[in-house]
Amino acid sequence: MNNRALQSVEFFEENKLYIDDSSELDLTALAKLLGVNQKELAVAFNITESQITRKAATSDNKFVQQWMAVFNILIEHIQSTEPGITSEKLSLKMSRWLKMPNSHFSQESPISVMLKGKARRVINLLEQITG
Repeated sequence: MNNRALQSVEFFEENKLYIDDSSELDLTALAKLLGVNQKELAVAFNITESQITRKAATSDNKFVQQWMAVFNILIEHIQSTEPGITSEKLSLKMSRWLKMPNSHFSQESPISVMLKGKARRVINLLEQITG
């Protein structure tokens, strides 16, 4: 597992986003962390509402993988500019960036774009910023 993937796993574990010891994401915890509702996540991950009630989305879902890629890139970027940042501050900075209107998305926030199932656009922007 590369360093970027390890950082994501650590972030997801520290924020209790995995269900038990599985690779399934707890949608309730993810929604709470991001300040969005579960229904919005269902649309973003292209899953049914019944899957939300089970609270899990498997990490083999391509939309979940794209979200994790966004988190990975953000984590790597923030940690490179602020070595030793605490997990709490990292979560706060990620949340702020995800919710801030962005001119690249016609003043929509990255999280709004992601919730529409277009996380790939956010990944592309982050790769340009960090590349």
